[in-house]
Parts: sequence; structure tokens; C-alpha cells
Amino acid sequence: MEAERRIAPVAVRTASSDALRDEQARRGPAWLGIGAQRSGTTWFTDLLVQHPEVHLSRRRTKELHRLYRTLYKPLDAERYLRLFDGPGCPGEFTPFYLRALWVPALARQVVGDRAPLIVLLRDPIDRFESAMRMTLADPAHRRRRKGARNAVRRGLASREGGARQRSPSNRLMRWRASDAEWAGMYATQLDCWASYFPREQFVVLQYEAVKRDPQAAVDAVWARMELSPVELRDEDASSETRTRGLVEWAWPDGAKDALTRAYEPDVARLASAWGIDRSLWRNF
Repeated sequence: MEAERRIAPVAVRTASSDALRDEQARRGPAWLGIGAQRSGTTWFTDLLVQHPEVHLSRRRTKELHRLYRTLYKPLDAERYLRLFDGPGCPGEFTPFYLRALWVPALARQVVGDRAPLIVLLRDPIDRFESAMRMTLADPAHRRRRKGARNAVRRGLASREGGARQRSPSNRLMRWRASDAEWAGMYATQLDCWASYFPREQFVVLQYEAVKRDPQAAVDAVWARMELSPVELRDEDASSETRTRGLVEWAWPDGAKDALTRAYEPDVARLASAWGIDRSLWRNF
């Protein structure tokens, strides 16, 4: 088949650029995944590192979380850079980075001009629903809900000023829902990142398109690292972070329509500025 002829076998693969393979020619990640959460980033990272020259940092974990934690702990830039010392193309994929708008300025200090910034976007309505399921699947959230229910049953829910204290589950859900709502404002987030990095450094993909043709998606990223493609294996494997079918969550009346209206201007900007195919997103 044409696709099979196009893909170089692993045994005869060659890298197109000696610079990316030379550990002295690069400090910092050779690629950086920045978003978006609940958009198949774990699954996509598993596919990306199937290339024998693409791998994770020396911590051997997908997400390092180092860049956004600077709100309370200064970034040790040299320590971060050392995590990517070595041959090949090491990188990390922390999907919270995209919506943490204090991160681009820091990322500019530790990410080179050639490292592709990988952005994987999902229909924001479907992404929000997945985030709500993930909240309910969180063991800590389940423990809080159980604890709150038991307290009410025992009549121990405390009262302050004549009003019942809000339950921990309510506080958690309110915080998670607000975060999940903001996480779908992709155009605003990308505008911020693009004010620090040239647009040609971004590889913006749609989850729905990647699901249809994962080989083409990883080929595009590998090409940006100047690597020859290899044939994927087990591209249909389920992600360990999948929640669909495992956790149930129902949309409250009117909430889905309200969020769709709120996201519409942002999606329109994505289509015009970043080439997003709206027809792939069933809610738009």
C-alpha cells in the first residue's frame, strides 16, 4: 500500500538532521507538548515516542509540570535543561501549560527556536464533558463526596451564621468546572503563546483528525523534528486516562447550550487564525 511504501522500516531509518541528534547542539526539550488536557495527549504521546529517536526526559515521565509551578516556586532553569541532556529528541507533554498564561514567558527561556510546540485540541464541549467525568473519577473527589454524605446522614454538617457549610464536593466541583470552562478557550490561550513564539513553531492538531489518521499526525510532528517516519504499532490502544464508559456525568439543563454559545467566538477565531476544521467538531 502507498502508506506502507512511504514509511521507512525501523531497521533502515535515518535521521535527517545531525543537529537534533547531537546533544551538544541542543539544550532543553527537542519538543514540548503544551495542551490541551482531556484531548488525547497521553495516547498521542505514547504514539509519538514509538519513534526510536523520540523519548521523554531523564525523568521518564510524560508530564513534568515544572513550568507552571513557578507561581509558588521559582524555576531552576539549569536543572530543567539538564533533564533533556543527551542524544535523540527528548521532550515532555504537560497539557496544563496551554491554559497557564504565565508559562509562555518562562517557556521562551528554556525552549529553543526549533523545538515544535505540540497542541492537540478537542471539541471544547466534548472536552468539558470529559473533564467533568475525570473530576468524578478522581479518588480524592469520591472520598470527599462520601465523607460529605456521611456527615449529613449523621446530622453533623456544621452550621455557621445560620447557614449550612458548603460541602467539600461542591467546592471541588465548582473549582474544577471553572477551570474546565476556561480550558476550552483555545484561541485566547494560543494568542498568548504566539506572542512569545513564532506561529510556525506550533503544530496544532485536532484530536478528531488524529483519531482518524494517527500515522499522518505523528509523521507531521516527526517531520518538524527532521526525523524520518516509522510505522506505528497499536495506534488503537485505549488510553489509561480514558473515562468514557467508566464514569457517568449528565449535562444540567441548559448548560451545554450556554457553553456552546460562549465558545462559539473562540472557535471562529481558531478557524480563521489556526486553520481549525470546524466540521470535525460536532457541537459547532
